[in-house]
Amino acid sequence: MPKMATKAAKNVFYKARIAAASWNDKLSSREGAAEVTGIDRTRLANIELHDLGARKEKAHRCPAYHRPADTQDGM
Repeated sequence: MPKMATKAAKNVFYKARIAAASWNDKLSSREGAAEVTGIDRTRLANIELHDLGARKEKAHRCPAYHRPADTQDGM
């Protein structure tokens, strides 16, 4: 199991990915999440670190995490 993030720990998408890892082990890491979602792992990191240009990828990733695309994340 990967270690917990420090900078992204409060991000709603990071929390959703970690929660989703309970039923899909690939989602426990950004590399595995990249395989599931088709989004590059570095882009996932940017999304989880509140990159403001990531709206399109967030909407694409939400179904894999079982979260609605309009989830509020403070951005």
